[in-house]
Amino acid sequence: MTGERMLHSIEINGFRSCDSVVLDDLDYLVALVGRNGAGKSNILRAIYWAATQASVPRSSDARALASIRNARVALTFTTVNSSLRYELAATSNGGSPLVTTVAERLWLENSGSQQLVAERSGQEITIIEGTRTTGVVTDSSTPMLLALSERESSLSPIFSQALSFLSSVHYYPLNELNAYGDSNDVSVIPAKALVEWLRTRSPDRLASNNAELRILSMSLFDKDKYEDFMSIVGPDGLGLLDSIQISGTGTTQDNEALLTSGEPLNLFYYIFYLKDTKHFFYPQLSYGTRRVIDIVAALVYDQSSVMLIEHPEDGIHIGLLRKLLGVIYSFRSTTQVFAATHSRTLLNDVKFKQIRFVSSHNGITSAAKLAGEKLEVAEKYITGHGDDSGSVYDFIELREDDSP
Repeated sequence: MTGERMLHSIEINGFRSCDSVVLDDLDYLVALVGRNGAGKSNILRAIYWAATQASVPRSSDARALASIRNARVALTFTTVNSSLRYELAATSNGGSPLVTTVAERLWLENSGSQQLVAERSGQEITIIEGTRTTGVVTDSSTPMLLALSERESSLSPIFSQALSFLSSVHYYPLNELNAYGDSNDVSVIPAKALVEWLRTRSPDRLASNNAELRILSMSLFDKDKYEDFMSIVGPDGLGLLDSIQISGTGTTQDNEALLTSGEPLNLFYYIFYLKDTKHFFYPQLSYGTRRVIDIVAALVYDQSSVMLIEHPEDGIHIGLLRKLLGVIYSFRSTTQVFAATHSRTLLNDVKFKQIRFVSSHNGITSAAKLAGEKLEVAEKYITGHGDDSGSVYDFIELREDDSP
């Protein structure tokens, strides 16, 4: 199926606690539920690890391979024009110095069959166009798709589409400390820091809680995105803010010149958040407000193909969380969301087909979906009456209580 950008299936082998995990028949929203330590985060990290290794030069993310011994992740996904399967395998020699060999493969799916179009072992890449093969040698730090997207071939559009999709898979741990903000908390953003952030394409930039840098970047360089952001968080949307005021001090420059200037920038930005005639700096906003702003800024600015979010509900009032879920749903045509969650509110707002039950036995993670008779029982439970009925969350709690 083409026409939408989303993951349809995921296979994880040997990544942390995920010895053999399969998730298939995926929807635009996937809720991972399970007890603490079951492995929900490891599933998110496995997806992100594969997507990052496929799209970011490995020298910039050396830590990602340092802890991997023998792991394999396969992602089946659709882009606007193609259905593709990408597989990444990392094998370590277990010695000292530690040497990790990366193998990559890309298949094009057509009419139910898969055609291998590229594969990589070490530094050698093979392009397969029908009966013709072409060899390419590249350094081990360059991902296969990144190397092939720059070459002229009949398969170049396929490689570019795969790279575009995987480079837009973003992980949001959202693990900001719930720190107390007082009247002395002032956030100042040097223009130099903004420029460095914009020029950095490492995964750390994409996964960080840099809401203010996203907001500042949108206000300076992408007015349409900024207006979309304000329409969501402003008075006509979630009502978190009345407005945002941004002021700069120091050397003035044209906005576009910020990105090309080679000179030290003596320019600083202050961002004020207005609510009920009061001015706040970002650290002075409540933890829940900051968390919602983080998520909305990431949704609008990053334009992820896939968002991998850790517990988006933390610190957010139930009423506001329901509204935030509505915002997330409104992006479903462009962004698929995987959320590790314990939220009653979130789970009561999803369908059983969107839930994956994550459990752990002897330290090994497994993930399951409801299907067949089990799905029928679940559906009857939430639509029934009396003692043998309840909400989606109630059913999940009963299921976990029955687990060993």
